[in-house]
Amino acid sequence: TPISTLRKAREIGFKAGLKYVYEGNVPGEGGENSYCPSCKEILIERFGYSISANLIKDSRCPKCNALIEGVWS
Repeated sequence: TPISTLRKAREIGFKAGLKYVYEGNVPGEGGENSYCPSCKEILIERFGYSISANLIKDSRCPKCNALIEGVWS
């Protein structure tokens, strides 16, 4: 799938109200991480198929303390 198609799909997801949309299997292209919807801090850092960092603590953003809904373990 072309990166441009994945980017477009990600934007459609955000416009539809999804909060944690990311582009999969495109390492280094900038769309593979999940961000806090409040402050835009990285919450889940990915590279390829791997999660390199899960920064969510107790369902909260580590920077602004916003509630991050979902199952993150």
